[in-house]
Amino acid sequence: MEEFVCKISDVKKTLKVMTDVSSLFSVVSQLSGLIRNLWYKQNQLISQSFYVLLIFDKPFGLEEEDSNRE
Repeated sequence: MEEFVCKISDVKKTLKVMTDVSSLFSVVSQLSGLIRNLWYKQNQLISQSFYVLLIFDKPFGLEEEDSNRE
């Protein structure tokens, strides 16, 4: 039977690769969270700006209609 020989240097290399991969996944998850947060804030700002435009548009629109009637 062949014996499974494991060198300490191989174990260190494997652990280093595993920690590199886990840190990479951590960075990717943080970036995706940041992008999601920025996307949410951008959509929130866009919806608020449309709301403000609708609020300020109505009085001017009503005044124009009233002036056209006279």
